[in-house]
Amino acid sequence: MYNQKENSIIIESTINEYFAITKVKQTYKNKTENPLELGIVIPLIKENLFSKFTVLMNNQTIISKVLEKEKAEEKYSDAIAKGNIGVIASYLNDESNYAINIGNLNPNSTIELISEYYQLLTFDDMSFCFTLMSNYPSLSIQSYNTLIFYSINFETNSKITRLISKKIRERTIKNSYKQTFDKTFTKCSIEFQLKKEYGKKYKEPINFLFRTENMNEPYLIKEYNPEKNETNYLMGMIYNPKSIEIPSEPDINENEDYFLKYTANDINDNPSLYIFLIDQSGSMTGEPIKLVSESLLFFIQSLPKNSYFQLIGFGSSINYINQKPVEYNTKNIEETKKKIKKLNADLGGTDISSP
Repeated sequence: MYNQKENSIIIESTINEYFAITKVKQTYKNKTENPLELGIVIPLIKENLFSKFTVLMNNQTIISKVLEKEKAEEKYSDAIAKGNIGVIASYLNDESNYAINIGNLNPNSTIELISEYYQLLTFDDMSFCFTLMSNYPSLSIQSYNTLIFYSINFETNSKITRLISKKIRERTIKNSYKQTFDKTFTKCSIEFQLKKEYGKKYKEPINFLFRTENMNEPYLIKEYNPEKNETNYLMGMIYNPKSIEIPSEPDINENEDYFLKYTANDINDNPSLYIFLIDQSGSMTGEPIKLVSESLLFFIQSLPKNSYFQLIGFGSSINYINQKPVEYNTKNIEETKKKIKKLNADLGGTDISSP
């Protein structure tokens, strides 16, 4: 873990299977002879759930309260007028960014900003995929090139069998990349430095792909909300090829493509029963349910011959799109396609346990 560095960005991520928690630490010291107002813009994107923001002034935590907009602006102005530090936060017009202003940052004062995020992992090349966070908060005074110190810790429930990043070494500062596994290969720490060049954007993000020994087993993630006394479940299974190597040490070959290696001669054309569970809860409104519909239209036209299939929608209730499994033939495909095109996210909350 890196020490505090003035006018720098420190990003620390802890990754378990299926999700990651990331902390972004930014430290600034006012080296001028006058008080400054510091502006911070926090981008809000759906891939990274913004969960918490903490301000430390000279190692003391600044505690804020939620107030009506007019009252908050009045208190902020009063604090500035009296020479005290003031903090005010609000959404920008389109609510895609969150803005924080810190006023009266006195000369020689040091301020540390800590923002925390949750990130669900995606999947790529038969592996978990963790995308390096690039949309971190921007400070109004950091318009110059800045060093970014990354610390990534993988903590998995079974042995790590693969860990690669195809773009990382060409983007890191020379000799800054360090990667260390523990003896059981269930933990791995990675540290490196990048240079944030003002105004420069990269076309592709930096991804880390990793596999674990038991990643193809069915999984169930449970979340309990004590305020509503509700329990939510996320259940799934990753594609499981017929045979895949379990190396004695993690595979770190960045040039190897697992999909081509393990599926080139492993296409399953055996007749089977395919059951599709479709999330039709309110949270799927708009683009999500549209993408689901487009995917279903592709899948049900691509099943092996002589198979059977059934579509079941769920939310707080169940919608049997097919009352029972139907034979994979032209008539049933055309009837189901009409139903798929009418799918809506109108089944209330999310209860995956019943279907």
